[in-house]
Amino acid sequence: MQGVPLVVGYKIGWITWAIARLFLMKSKFITLMNVAVDKEIIPEFVQTRFVPRRVLYAARRLLEDASARESQVQAQYNALDKMGRGGLSAAEIAAEKILELSKASNTKH
Repeated sequence: MQGVPLVVGYKIGWITWAIARLFLMKSKFITLMNVAVDKEIIPEFVQTRFVPRRVLYAARRLLEDASARESQVQAQYNALDKMGRGGLSAAEIAAEKILELSKASNTKH
């Protein structure tokens, strides 16, 4: 939302990672913006890929290459729009759903 480039790294315990990959993770990405557009717009470094030289290379590219930085920020905005940026807040969506369910429940009685 702030218009800044991102590089993301995750490293968790191997057993937790194995369980998550086998049973929970259905997406090839972890970062929600990447999941939303089904492509890696934010570089992700997970488990064995989360090493200093890879993160440094990705961060340096975004810091030194204005075109790459602007491209990533624009892709982030596109992903955020797809995720509902500028729409109702989570609280408003929840309140509307509760009212909707309440009305439906009252009409059945």
